Amino acid sequence: MSDFGEGVRVVAVDWSGAKSAVHKKIWLAEVVDGRMVRLETGRDREEVVEHLIGEAALGCPMVVGLDFAFAFPAWFTLVEIRGGGGFFAGGAMCCPPGSVA
Repeated sequence: MSDFGEGVRVVAVDWSGAKSAVHKKIWLAEVVDGRMVRLETGRDREEVVEHLIGEAALGCPMVVGLDFAFAFPAWFTLVEIRGGGGFFAGGAMCCPPGSVA
């Protein structure tokens, strides 16, 4: 039995930042009562979200973990930090002065 109680499902999603062939790169794993019951790929981002919503609607207690990095898009970072766009007050929030060329 897990710390959450008997029958609790833990679903983990390894979210891919890839722009192509994401259905081969996004993985979903499910553990019930400490035992892995599935490990699969084959869905794109939208399909994963729809799948998780459908699974949650089944009414069983479920914990979902999403593994993906939170970051600004590269173009935004370049404009804001290198270009002094103002959002980061010239880069002060994320970089020491002069650290970004």
